[in-house]
Amino acid sequence: MYKSIAHGTSSKPVRVLLIAQDTDLPKSWASIRQVADAAARPGFRRQPGEIAVAGDRAVLVGLGEADRLTIEKAVGIGVGLVKALDRAGVAAASLESVARDPAIPAALLGRSIGEGLAIGNWRLLGFEGTATEREAPKGSLRVSGVDRDLDRGLAEGLGIGECVNFARRLQATPPNVAHPGWIATEARALG
Repeated sequence: MYKSIAHGTSSKPVRVLLIAQDTDLPKSWASIRQVADAAARPGFRRQPGEIAVAGDRAVLVGLGEADRLTIEKAVGIGVGLVKALDRAGVAAASLESVARDPAIPAALLGRSIGEGLAIGNWRLLGFEGTATEREAPKGSLRVSGVDRDLDRGLAEGLGIGECVNFARRLQATPPNVAHPGWIATEARALG
């Protein structure tokens, strides 16, 4: 789990290709041997959320059939992607989408994946007991989109996901902590 996820560019991001089943690898990607090998793996059928790691600089993520992609599937793709990026220790990712005639436009795809990245990274913190064995959050993740619409959507989706996580934290906070004064303080912190 990351301490934080932010929208923004980085000098050496891991490239993430969101690719539909009916779409060929772009030539710029196909020329990278590790990417071509990952795309050709028998187990990588480009189903929604399937992930193929291609070395330490690229990740392929399946979108399924482009004309059947839904917002809910895209949010789920974001949830799975943040977990995979965390396991790989990725600090920055640049997303690119390749799909012919997608069912949802790039901005909405970005928003949905951004929301999934944020909500997939959530965990109630601050109430761990001495027996807690979960690893503490580490590092941060910066994400951006290659396409302007995808990038704008990612930024919006991360914001929506953070709002969802704020509400989840309020709901999950034990009642001995979440008394009316505490809730008022949290409300004021929203601005």
